[in-house]
Amino acid sequence: MLRTVRAAVTALTLLLLAACHAAGDGRAPAAAPAPAAGPMSAAAGPERPQDAAACTAAGGDWRRGGLAGLDQCFLAYPDGGTPCTGPADCRGLCLVQGDGPGRCQTTYPLFGCVRFLDAEGNRPGVCID
Repeated sequence: MLRTVRAAVTALTLLLLAACHAAGDGRAPAAAPAPAAGPMSAAAGPERPQDAAACTAAGGDWRRGGLAGLDQCFLAYPDGGTPCTGPADCRGLCLVQGDGPGRCQTTYPLFGCVRFLDAEGNRPGVCID
């Protein structure tokens, strides 16, 4: 379980570093590699509108979120809150609390520390900002 969490945190850190890196010779930065398929690939979520008007038009909620407090579009998953037994049951993550049943992630993006059900039935935790 700890290896799964470490792998997810490492992958997210590398993606963030790749996205922040700019080439010093005036060229545009290289695109970050696509995340590998796995339990945290659902955390990437759908493509989100980048301004308040487009967010509202898409049915989202434009507000501040994350540690940086940036304005962004929060979108609801159509299956949010429904019971789940693993990642195949949800558009987002199958979130759990303790030993309780799983419920599909309600909105994207998701911030904070959460536990989720992976394909093997494990309940790893991850903190997302």
